[in-house]
Amino acid sequence: MNTQNKYWELHTSCLVADKVLPFDIYIWLQGKPILWRGKSTELLQKDIGRLIESGVNRVAISIRDKEKYLEYLEPITQKLILDDKVPPEYKAYIVRESTSKVLSKLFKEPTNARTAKRLESLVFPIIDLLMSGSSMAPLKFLIGSGRMAFSYAPHGARTCYYTIAFARSYANYFTEDKIRQLAMGALLHDVGQMLVKPAIREKKGKFTDKERSEMEKHPVHSVNIIKRGNIFVCNEATMVAVKSHHELGDKSGYPLGLPLFELPLEANILAIAHTFESYTVQRVHRNAAKSYDVIKYLLDNPGKYHPKFVKRFVKVLAELEVYSS
Repeated sequence: MNTQNKYWELHTSCLVADKVLPFDIYIWLQGKPILWRGKSTELLQKDIGRLIESGVNRVAISIRDKEKYLEYLEPITQKLILDDKVPPEYKAYIVRESTSKVLSKLFKEPTNARTAKRLESLVFPIIDLLMSGSSMAPLKFLIGSGRMAFSYAPHGARTCYYTIAFARSYANYFTEDKIRQLAMGALLHDVGQMLVKPAIREKKGKFTDKERSEMEKHPVHSVNIIKRGNIFVCNEATMVAVKSHHELGDKSGYPLGLPLFELPLEANILAIAHTFESYTVQRVHRNAAKSYDVIKYLLDNPGKYHPKFVKRFVKVLAELEVYSS
């Protein structure tokens, strides 16, 4: 969405009528940004209509106004992501930015009820969109756009997207409600990391035994935070999946050293989706791996990840067109 480094290009349908603008809006004239509507002025529906009539379907804002734009956009997020007139890449932008923005706040304040309520109003419609028949296009834009640096909010969001697609491949097992609950668990599976000291959580080198012990408590912290939220209604299988997303088939995982294959299908889905997403983005202690190499790793460790689940996930990735990236 960056245009000439200093501006953010937006689709005209992503403007909200009858609102006082908290930022300037520009249109392009001979490749240069020209101020169209200034901040502190009211944007009317007739103004947007004139733009559309003139064939102007893209406008821009200063990149410095990104946060102001997201706040302006928040009340109509559900409307935009369900609007057929909004191009898929803009839906992807809305999904990614609105989810990450609220998730980031939740991850900074994991027990803040007000932030959790905002998350509910934004993320539930987004999950519904990704579960709908029109979800594949924005999903491809979200997860097929190259290497991204790791941070906890986008990690949760992208793991959620993979998990929904993976779970949908088991149509005979999952009802829509089960998928929705698993998606919420996937979205929040690492929120417990925020209760681990930053010095440990962000350490680049090897952990001491004490540090590792603290780090390995985060899945339990995540479960406790989700349960406290009250609005995040997750079934027992989903809670098991959140708690066991680091468990492995050979019992070498944590926090309990349980055999992954004996846990619910939800646990195997989340463990594989989480691992794939984690390895394909840049981390402080390792470079991003290509998706092909991560799949090879999963297949080469049948004692940790059952081949039947991995092979199913490969088919899902192929449908999402990210396997060859």
